[in-house]
Amino acid sequence: MLLAVDIGNTQTSLGVFDAPGPRSIWRLSTRTRATADELATQLSALLTGGALAPADITVACVCSVVPALARAWTGACAALGLPAPLCAAELVPADLGLTPEQCARTGADRLANALAARQGYGAPSVVVDFGTATNFDVIDEAGHFIGGPISAGLQLSADALAAKAARLVEVDLAAPSRIIATTTEDALRAGLVLGEAAKVDGLTTRIIEELGADPGAVPVVATGGLAPLVAPHARTITAIDPTLTLVGLYLLAERASKDAR
Repeated sequence: MLLAVDIGNTQTSLGVFDAPGPRSIWRLSTRTRATADELATQLSALLTGGALAPADITVACVCSVVPALARAWTGACAALGLPAPLCAAELVPADLGLTPEQCARTGADRLANALAARQGYGAPSVVVDFGTATNFDVIDEAGHFIGGPISAGLQLSADALAAKAARLVEVDLAAPSRIIATTTEDALRAGLVLGEAAKVDGLTTRIIEELGADPGAVPVVATGGLAPLVAPHARTITAIDPTLTLVGLYLLAERASKDAR
């Protein structure tokens, strides 16, 4: 079985695969100061809860935007007797159309998204990844990852408003029933949640125009921790796939394992 770990600034997603579909998925808060021993204890508990054992894991793959935690997860795998994890950033296949220099400058999570979207939804397609930042990952008609805009994520925007505007309160993130809100709390929710959805629609529309594609023929896939909150309010989103990045890591590691045989 393969263990995939996607370490983001806010959340860490883990998945165990024994086929292209995940057997178990977990989503944790990212703790930047977590030690290898702490992560090993946490991972052992998750595996046990999923009726799995460390010995079941034959391959591990880690994708991280937090370098210190990538090292800590490597230590956690060693502590449990798991194989040393593969680094997703070093596994990008040539058929994504990127040079090694471009790969080095691009987040491995975006490349995993592109690979999984191409296999699962076809090309061209667009991935909208709702994390600390909201990333738009674009796959062209040839199946190549060609980039895409990055903007501040929903939670980051909410935190900035609460921190910088003395008269505005911190609110739970939920969509109000109306865009024309009558309370400060609902006004914030409308601006944050529905505003994020409108931003997604505006940028996605421009992306598809720039691709020169028929809007009805381009899948737009939402993933990331906040996708279930925002995607239902975005008119251009055609699918919500919370496991997309982990599936991409599985595909990267699977290819690397086959190439090594």
